[in-house]
Amino acid sequence: MRRFDRKRTTTTMETNVDKDSVTREELQKCIECCELLMRIQGPTTEWFLDMEKELTEIDHLVPEESKLEQWTPKPIARALQQLFGHLRQTLLSHRWEEAVKILHKIAQTPLGTSNTVWKVGSELLAMDGHQDRDLLQRLYGTAKQLSGMNQEFVALEFAVYLLSIGEKAEAVTVLQKDISYRGKKFEMGKGDRQIRKAYLGLVLHSEWRRCRQLLEKHKRGELTDEVSQDVASQLRTYEMQCERYAEKALKCFEGIDLLPGTWNIFLWKYVELLVENDSLDVAENHLQTYCQSHPDCLSSQKCLYNFLRDHREDSDKLVTCLKKIAELSPTDQLVVELCSFLKPEEKVSYLFNMLDYEVCKLEASPWKQLADCINELLKSDGTSRAALAECWSPRKQWWPPYHFTAYMAAQGKEVPGLTLAKALCASSLIDPECTFVTECRKYLSDRPEIIRTSLD
Repeated sequence: MRRFDRKRTTTTMETNVDKDSVTREELQKCIECCELLMRIQGPTTEWFLDMEKELTEIDHLVPEESKLEQWTPKPIARALQQLFGHLRQTLLSHRWEEAVKILHKIAQTPLGTSNTVWKVGSELLAMDGHQDRDLLQRLYGTAKQLSGMNQEFVALEFAVYLLSIGEKAEAVTVLQKDISYRGKKFEMGKGDRQIRKAYLGLVLHSEWRRCRQLLEKHKRGELTDEVSQDVASQLRTYEMQCERYAEKALKCFEGIDLLPGTWNIFLWKYVELLVENDSLDVAENHLQTYCQSHPDCLSSQKCLYNFLRDHREDSDKLVTCLKKIAELSPTDQLVVELCSFLKPEEKVSYLFNMLDYEVCKLEASPWKQLADCINELLKSDGTSRAALAECWSPRKQWWPPYHFTAYMAAQGKEVPGLTLAKALCASSLIDPECTFVTECRKYLSDRPEIIRTSLD
């Protein structure tokens, strides 16, 4: 990281003021934001003067790492509360200069506010994009030394900023660099390091994908190399780059499925690399482990389903996964996919549950499946009919005014398939001559004879 030179940075930025329409106040804002983290005395607005006495009543002999709840002098607690309230308002209204001055005052208060100073300060500096890069680097270097800061996340947030301005190589350096915790007050956990490694894995994964796309284009003859005519050598170079990035990314993602928390994005990329490497059993084990440790995570179940559908021929595993998805989200379209695997007496409950929700009232697919399912169950023995009666009994009072009204019939008139399916359900569940079915016949009167006669 470059050494910070305030004079050089100020001169450079001042020469660009006219070019980039940056005001002198914005320039001063950036400089002050670095000063506040260095605890250098800076300017303050007049409206702070009434708080000055309360703020200076702090006993500066109290260790900085002391927590607010361990000692809470009423004057400083009251003043800090006001300061944070003002800071929030200035940020919401984009009054950046005032926000910097408030932040400057907060930074002088040894009450564990360094995390706010870093997050708000870096956000303010990032407002002007690449022009504030030198200052933000200085902010990053200083924030890592502040007591009580989680240095892993400081490094991660700075790396994300570097990625946002296109500095991928420097971001990788920040993510890869070892962090020393000697003398620090904040307890670092293995999970913090693992998360930073996982983000590095995302960057490496993007490089792997880029190289693979170049390799595929080269194989199709879409790329030409003006330097070398050795096609085989070029292909081998691209292949080696893909292998190197994939290997490094895989190491970064190791153990992410065992880490507490929800880390779907990392696991999906991990599985993609494992599949590309033909490690299907390993990929499935990681997915199963993650789903077991995150039983209420819908997206993890969907990822497992997509993997099983694409790479396994085990219908039992697929059905088990789909049932879990239906349990977590009864209205998911994969419930319709689940019903295609089930017998009528089992799938009828899933279809009724799906159609209980407003979002599915005008969905043609579940209504068509329910109409076919009811028809099959009515032709079956008493056991199968009992499954239909069990589903319909608690709904026979509220489904008719919910689904089967003249208004609902009019809503579906532009979709004859939906109108027909709902009419068939109402005919079997309520009465072939109920108002809803009668209205549906009117809307289907100009349709082919096969549609009309199916309701007779």
